[in-house]
Amino acid sequence: MRDLMPYGFQQPLNEIITQSEHMGTPRFQLRLYDCEICKKSFKQKVHLQDHMRSHTLEKPFKCHLCPQAFNRKSSAKRHLKVHSKY
Repeated sequence: MRDLMPYGFQQPLNEIITQSEHMGTPRFQLRLYDCEICKKSFKQKVHLQDHMRSHTLEKPFKCHLCPQAFNRKSSAKRHLKVHSKY
């Protein structure tokens, strides 16, 4: 009997690893980045870096139209809409 192959695949179905097997490979294992101050965990290092600004009160994202400053780029972007209303 011929092995079935999904469209676009070069391997028969019985040779393709399952998603759970794939997710168990080191590339996909859950890596947590922990905040040493409050112990909150993050899946991505950049999210921990953003979070750390809540402890340091650092506000590196400045509005170029007023004195307002923000600890997240997304907050600064959202704030710019205040200046463009009407």
